[in-house]
Amino acid sequence: MVRSARADDEALARRLEDELIAPCCFRQTVSHHDSDVANRIKESIRRQIAMGRTEREVLDSFVAQYGEAILAEPRARGFNRLAYLTPFGAVGLGLVAVTAWVIARRREVDRAVCAHGAREAIGPDRTPALRAKLAEELSHLD
Repeated sequence: MVRSARADDEALARRLEDELIAPCCFRQTVSHHDSDVANRIKESIRRQIAMGRTEREVLDSFVAQYGEAILAEPRARGFNRLAYLTPFGAVGLGLVAVTAWVIARRREVDRAVCAHGAREAIGPDRTPALRAKLAEELSHLD
């Protein structure tokens, strides 16, 4: 049972290392960064887990010390919520725009076909060559 708890604690520590950005350069997560600051954060994470702190409490302690910039993924609250909602809104607007364009294009084509069909049905501009070909094909049917 003790071995399982250690494995769980280590898995939690590694997950937290992936959720925090190294504050010395703010370019890589703590798990991938090798600096004194990143190593101290790794030790602090394990110390806090050993004290029984939850994932949220550990993250909150680093946010209190370094600010929200230390988080690899912004929390979905306040202005940061836009980072999560904007892609869905953009896709939704894109779908609406494409649907509107398809409907408008289809109506335009339908109007053109109707107008062309009406001209053909009532227009006197049929050529004699077409009439002769039609008569020839119809004569083969008899």
